[in-house]
Amino acid sequence: VGPQGPAGASPWSFTAGSGTQVLDQVNDAANSTSFDVNAWQSFTAGVTGVLTRVEYGGFRQTADFNATCRIYSGEGTSGTLLATVPFVVAGGGGPATLLTVDINPLLHRVNITAGQVYTFQITSGTQFRLRWGTAGGAPPVVYSGGTGQLGSGGSNLDLQFTTFVTQTYPPPQPSLAAAVSLTGPFTMP
Repeated sequence: VGPQGPAGASPWSFTAGSGTQVLDQVNDAANSTSFDVNAWQSFTAGVTGVLTRVEYGGFRQTADFNATCRIYSGEGTSGTLLATVPFVVAGGGGPATLLTVDINPLLHRVNITAGQVYTFQITSGTQFRLRWGTAGGAPPVVYSGGTGQLGSGGSNLDLQFTTFVTQTYPPPQPSLAAAVSLTGPFTMP
């Protein structure tokens, strides 16, 4: 065991910390809807912290359905996968609303940095109805921090969405194991 800990282990230990959840990115306009089983939206983080919630514009189906939210670094789904978060969309029907994906930082810590681009992708085995918009629609929808795409091929659009970030205090600190190299053998009294 050296400064890196066991083979491949990180020299850092993190805690969820405490902090304030703040609204980061918003695209609250939509001028179209469609059914799909896959859609993604990139965004440029405005706040450094831990991504703790994604909301996307949609409609509740008649029955509950399972879905997955994946978070990637970079534009689109070819970047590094940062987290895979399963969630359930409650049924009941109803008007358009923002559907919520809560990202528990104890299970899926997604550290984001202001100015960097990230993508969230929503997938399901069940078609779901999304709200999105284009610059040519009425009203025009333009989110300058990223772009969206529907799995059925629609591109040059933006999903209706919001992201929330928790700014953690204190920032992550190196663990004692990272600073001290221990060699054995050791005996316990």
